[in-house]
Amino acid sequence: MKVIVTLVKTITREAHIDIANGQSQEAIKQEIVDRYNSGQITSKFNIAQVNFRFPQRSNYQTIIMKITFTQALTILQLQTPFTMADLKKAYRAAALVHHPDCGGKAENFIKIDAAYDFLKSFSKDFAQATSNSYWEQYWQSRLHKLQEQFQEEWRKAFKKALAENNGMWFSTCIERFGRAYMYPRTEWFLGVLYKKATTKNRNAYQQKLLLIAPNRTFREQYALKYYRLEFGFDTPYVFYLPPAKEQIGVVA
Repeated sequence: MKVIVTLVKTITREAHIDIANGQSQEAIKQEIVDRYNSGQITSKFNIAQVNFRFPQRSNYQTIIMKITFTQALTILQLQTPFTMADLKKAYRAAALVHHPDCGGKAENFIKIDAAYDFLKSFSKDFAQATSNSYWEQYWQSRLHKLQEQFQEEWRKAFKKALAENNGMWFSTCIERFGRAYMYPRTEWFLGVLYKKATTKNRNAYQQKLLLIAPNRTFREQYALKYYRLEFGFDTPYVFYLPPAKEQIGVVA
């Protein structure tokens, strides 16, 4: 049994102390004194001023332990059999009436919460709604939508990078999307900016990457990274070779 003890010194302090069940208040006070003398309690206090109380179970916990199937149905005005969609609809309707923000009473809304949690496992499609196959299907559909959303953002980032001659828009796009949703998968980049991996398109993209690279010293590494994301890691990449010194009038 846990007792919340208020130790009165210059200020009020509370301590949570485990006490054996069935002890009287005097026995509890004596145990507190014994613990203080043994050093288990370090705060100085006057035993005559010690107050203690037993933590109460919350209203929600009390209701969820005592509620019956019939009571839960009555609270949410629900008929059997019902699905999760029916349960959620009934919960929303009851919440609009009894939520404290809507002028309802807190104790009534607690009952609605408890009834909803109690009835979830009784819905017809509860097993389906919580099965691995259901969530796998949901996650795959969600991934597809995220992929489409990211690819649209990626096209916008490419246009901004070209317009401002600043390749940092690529990394900014990836980081922002990763923080908001998830970091994009490698396959999401394939063929987003160029539908066909022709030699003309590959050369054009390489030149643009070299042009917008943020760091001129490492522009080849920058271009190689995003070139392979767009066209695949098996696509050959020809490194850019600057013109020979003789061609630009430089003599060694």
